[in-house]
Amino acid sequence: MSGLAMAPTMTTTQVSATSTTTGGLTSGSIPIPNSVILNEEGWPKWVRVPFNFMESEGCGPAFMYMVEWWTVLERCYHWKTTTRGLGVLWRNLNKFPKIADEATFAERWWKWWGGLQPAWRSWDSQGRPTIGGEGDWECLKKPGQNGMLIALLAPTWWRGITTDATRGSWEEAVNNVGWVICARLPRLGR
Repeated sequence: MSGLAMAPTMTTTQVSATSTTTGGLTSGSIPIPNSVILNEEGWPKWVRVPFNFMESEGCGPAFMYMVEWWTVLERCYHWKTTTRGLGVLWRNLNKFPKIADEATFAERWWKWWGGLQPAWRSWDSQGRPTIGGEGDWECLKKPGQNGMLIALLAPTWWRGITTDATRGSWEEAVNNVGWVICARLPRLGR
């Protein structure tokens, strides 16, 4: 199967301007399908290995929903890998980074993620990008192992050390990255 890895008969939920939860992710005003139909055919190693790793970490259904939609996004890019990704290079999955302080990691992750966002996105009182809105995603068109994959791996590492102190922030991060991935999908065909 080429192109999007979705069944043509898949139903979608039109999400209203107020946030609701669909498939485990909070969404803004974009239609998000209720489920992902994975097409694992043709996955390159740089998709298969991190997918298996993230799945094995047990980060929960909303997290895996985000990871599954990431595979659809990468398929849309025909598995291309850009050399200039999101400012962080591919990591060895066998070596977790040492995270000394989860609150500092969370704060730095949000600063990094916020710095990648297009200017049209809105920001909350904590300086985090909010879910919702429409605009150009060119600044995040970074397919491959140095692209959105990095935005998925960091929350995986973060989840491994999360306590009640940053759990809510981690859940927001998963929703935010998942929303960005899903919001970008309809635009790839244009």
